[in-house]
Amino acid sequence: MLQRRSMIHVSLAVVALIIIFYPYFSNKPDPEKVEQASAAAVAFLDLLDNGNFEEAWRQSATYMRSDIPLKTWLEQLDQIRGQAGSLLERSQTDFNYTKEQIEGIPEGEYMSFFYASRFHNYSTARERITLYFEAGTSWRVAGYFIE
Repeated sequence: MLQRRSMIHVSLAVVALIIIFYPYFSNKPDPEKVEQASAAAVAFLDLLDNGNFEEAWRQSATYMRSDIPLKTWLEQLDQIRGQAGSLLERSQTDFNYTKEQIEGIPEGEYMSFFYASRFHNYSTARERITLYFEAGTSWRVAGYFIE
């Protein structure tokens, strides 16, 4: 009887650990995907840093282009990047990955990269670039913010 009770307790403990840790491990991206998304983010940021705002918009996710017309994108980036000035320094500080369905955006995989940045007119800034794994084939930018 005691041995059976011990087995039940051990089984319950194992189930509890699985419940606690499964979400943590199941929401980890494949390292190759992280590398691909990071490369896409850096390429996009290079376009912005060089003033190629229109090309950056053209390479962004389809749903972003449908939500933000080119004219609006250009006006907003001209204003934001004009205020910030030229980039002096940027280093990645963190990234976040999710496959969770979020209302208002297409279902799929998303990765956000965070950068500590210095611009000519902003000594400290935080850039966030969010990418979407579009059509299961390539990472495309779905959002860019300077905070």
